[in-house]
Amino acid sequence: MITMQSFWGHLRQVLPFALMTQMWLLLQAVADASLTVDVRSAVAGTEEALTVTDAASVTITSGTAVANGLSNVVLDAVDTTSLTVSATKGATLATGNITGTNKLATVSFSSSVASGAPTVGTIADADDLTSITLTAEADATIGQIGTDATANNAEILDTVTVSASGTGVTATLGDVYSELYNE
Repeated sequence: MITMQSFWGHLRQVLPFALMTQMWLLLQAVADASLTVDVRSAVAGTEEALTVTDAASVTITSGTAVANGLSNVVLDAVDTTSLTVSATKGATLATGNITGTNKLATVSFSSSVASGAPTVGTIADADDLTSITLTAEADATIGQIGTDATANNAEILDTVTVSASGTGVTATLGDVYSELYNE
């Protein structure tokens, strides 16, 4: 397995410093594949962008017990139908905003007692979104889903499940723009 941390560490040794200021990672999968990304990029101003192509199902997990993060995630706008974000290690996991979500149908986000306060950024295009699940055992946040414009709303959203367990634990779901709730 190649972790993002070892990949970037190796790349930094190979490329001149000037090229390292704006890095991103492109992962191309076999069509309809499931892809798991174990994020090990420390959150300290060095987050990388993640672009995924061809994967139908994408899972993003926290790779280490220190804060992990991505500057943003670009999914395959044609193939990706499922996104799972799971913060299970002993620190925060941040994804940045999620784009390329034209076909995204399900979003599942969970934090564990051992994790920090993980955050999933906004998901602006929610046209095909049918299900949102947020399960927090440590404080967890999902940003705004959809827009207040006439397009990109979660028109076919039919299931929203938000739960928090534990003393003082908060599960926060940002504004959800859905035709279902705007009627």
